[in-house]
Parts: sequence; structure tokens; C-alpha cells
Amino acid sequence: NNEIGLPLTLMQLKESDRIAVLEAGMSYPTELHRLSHICTPDTVVITNIGTSHIENLGSREGIRDAKLEMLDGMKAGGTVILNGDEPLLTEKKDEILSRGLNVIYIAKENQNADYLAENIRMTTQDCTFDMRCTKDHTVVRDLHIPVTGEHNVGNAMAAYLCGLAQNMTDADIRRGLDAFENTGMRQKIFDWNGVTVIEDCYNASPESMEAALRVLYTLSKEKNGGRSVAVLGDMKELGTYAPRLHKRVGRFLGELGIECLVTVGAEADDIAAGAVIGGM
Repeated sequence: NNEIGLPLTLMQLKESDRIAVLEAGMSYPTELHRLSHICTPDTVVITNIGTSHIENLGSREGIRDAKLEMLDGMKAGGTVILNGDEPLLTEKKDEILSRGLNVIYIAKENQNADYLAENIRMTTQDCTFDMRCTKDHTVVRDLHIPVTGEHNVGNAMAAYLCGLAQNMTDADIRRGLDAFENTGMRQKIFDWNGVTVIEDCYNASPESMEAALRVLYTLSKEKNGGRSVAVLGDMKELGTYAPRLHKRVGRFLGELGIECLVTVGAEADDIAAGAVIGGM
């Protein structure tokens, strides 16, 4: 997803390829500006504004501005899909529209968003939900993804709307959602000697940690009162924010009701301290 990988992906495209789905990553300002001009996207999705790489970007506003650089290479008429539950993104609507771009906000809570997720039904294996257009009140019912976790609902909404932007049919988009599989060590759930293991070991941020902990808590409660154990390591590139953000994860974990915590790494000591503050 960087200045080496993304161009290499583009160079591997064939004349028969119709659509490329690209992840663009950054750690510093101006990186996404360059990547945007390299790939000139028709559609851009920003799922959230967290605290990843805050050491280099200074603040959540700095992270937001760096992510919005992805719009710099878009042509007029392109579509931008944003998290409507994030005020740092909703306040940028007029600025994005002034670029001649279309903006769509998706949300689970903000009633002013363009599309709302409703009637979310979750099991340990999958998730089903409805998506309502707040402008004409039409509802796309029973969208299904074969993964659990409410954070994946927003991802699925964005994917559905990306499909519509590329003139895909409802049936084709649903087939794609149904066939989704996590890659690598992202929320890989499996059983080992009677223990349900959630292997979620990609580069972490407080937001992704909290999303993973919600999944752990939900699964433990649905497994006939199973015991919840979190094994958590350091979160990197948080700079001077590191102690505060590690404690935030710990406090969230304690308040959530996780029953056992093991920390690995020097910075993760602050997760343990936060868990005690949260009631563990």
C-alpha cells in the first residue's frame, strides 16, 4: 500500500482488467498526495480517522488532512465515501464538494448521513444488516458478510456503495460480500484444543484494538459463558501519545469486562495500568 507497492500493483494490471481496488497507506504528510496522482482514483473511501501514525502527523486533525490528500488526484465527478459518524470528516463536506466531487456519508449513528446501517444482527460467525438511504428512505435489506464485529458493517456499506459507483448490480455486490475472507492475521478466528482463538496481529492502533476487544467480549459471552483472555502487545508510532493511548485501551478493556489480560512489551505495561483503572 506504499509508494513502492501501489505502483507495482498498477504495473501488473492487464488490458482485460476493468477495476482495480487499491489500499493507499501513509506514515507522513504528502505520501498520499503522490499516491493519489499516481493512481488517479475514481472512488475514494476513508473508513475512519484514528490515531495510527500520530507520532509523525501530530494530531487526529493532521491524520485527517493527510488522508484527504487521497482526493488530490481525483478528477471532477469522482465519488468520495466517508464515515459519517466522524465529525472530523463531516465538517469537510463543503470543502470536498467545492472540488467538484460527490460525497457520500455512511453511518451507524448519525441520522444526517446519506446511508444508515440498521437492524444489525450478529453471530459469532457472520453479520447481517439493512442499509437505508436517508434521502428517499429506500432500504437495501439483509446485506450479509461472513465475519463478525460491528466495525465490519461500515466496511461492507462502503464496499456496497463502491460497487454501485461502478455500475454493479445488487446481486453481484451481494455475491462479493458473501465471498469475503479476511487476509493474513486479520481477525482470523479458529478453534485450538477447545479454545476459540482470535488471531488479530496486524499493525495495531487504539481503535483497531478496541474493535478486536469487542469481538472477543461478544464471542466469549456467546460461547456458553466462555472466559475472555486478551493477549496484547505494544502499539507503535504513537510518539508522546503512547502512554495515554495504551492506558485508554486498558481502561476500555476493564470497563468492557474482559476477564484476563496478558501484556507483552514495555509500552503494553500501560495497557495493564489502564485495565486496573477500568475495574479489572
